[in-house]
Amino acid sequence: HLEEMVQEGTFREDLFYRLNVFPVRLPPLRQRPEDLPLLANYFAYRVCGRLGRPACQFSEGAMERLVDYPWPGNVRELENIVERAVILCGGETIDQQHVHGDTPSTPPALGHVRPLQEMEREHIRAALQASGGKISGAGSAAEMLGLKPSTLESRMKKLGVRREDV
Repeated sequence: HLEEMVQEGTFREDLFYRLNVFPVRLPPLRQRPEDLPLLANYFAYRVCGRLGRPACQFSEGAMERLVDYPWPGNVRELENIVERAVILCGGETIDQQHVHGDTPSTPPALGHVRPLQEMEREHIRAALQASGGKISGAGSAAEMLGLKPSTLESRMKKLGVRREDV
């Protein structure tokens, strides 16, 4: 609520007027479950295109799982989960196990959040597995992750991820 923040003095008034040319108000994703299939399919199509893979389709169970999730992270969280599912599926069908691989139907409690490095390590391993251990070139883990191969290798070294372990 930017107007309230301007009144409280916690948001710059000049910036508010620059952003407020044409306000668009959308309810959060959890209040519009009918939008989930369209958004999920769009994100999957975009990720598959970026990876040079055929378009992926969601199984009925995978889509049900997406619709049942409360989406505290809104559309950005959906985009990230779909990208991960596309990488993990390795084929043309995204199944239930590819969506929220740890089976949470509710977000983790704050005391149970995993460290960022652990999540990054897992994401790199998933990309390496999906690419067959290929680090550079077409269809590589670096391409899937949107990184330069040298950056990926540097992160792998830092996180202790070895291609042979995947």
